[in-house]
Amino acid sequence: MVSHVWLNGGDYTIKAKVKDDWGVESNWSQPFNVHMATPEIEITEVKGGFGKITVNIRNTGDAPAENVPWYINVKGMVFLGSHTEGIINVLQPNEVASIKSKFIFGIGYVSITISVDGVSETVDGTCIGPLVMI
Repeated sequence: MVSHVWLNGGDYTIKAKVKDDWGVESNWSQPFNVHMATPEIEITEVKGGFGKITVNIRNTGDAPAENVPWYINVKGMVFLGSHTEGIINVLQPNEVASIKSKFIFGIGYVSITISVDGVSETVDGTCIGPLVMI
């Protein structure tokens, strides 16, 4: 019995052969196509608002994404809410989830970095007290 782990999802062609205890080998089998399903995370929208940033995330893959870590970092003159993080328990294929920052209060230009399961996006914005404009 043999197992294999693919690091990336997609379509693969596999072939096999066997060897017995005496070292006798079979011919290669006919090719067999397999599809390895995988989640793929995409940041689809980043919106500002009163005291918060809202980010929409979509699983564009063909398998559920489980225990998806995320964070929102706001750099600049931010006095409250510069870092928010969390976990999305399950995001089904083609499902959209919204994540929100903690209450933000700052002044001036800010740089906002969103990271979801290793996918990152940085946008510029402005804080005027609790109003976050992107």
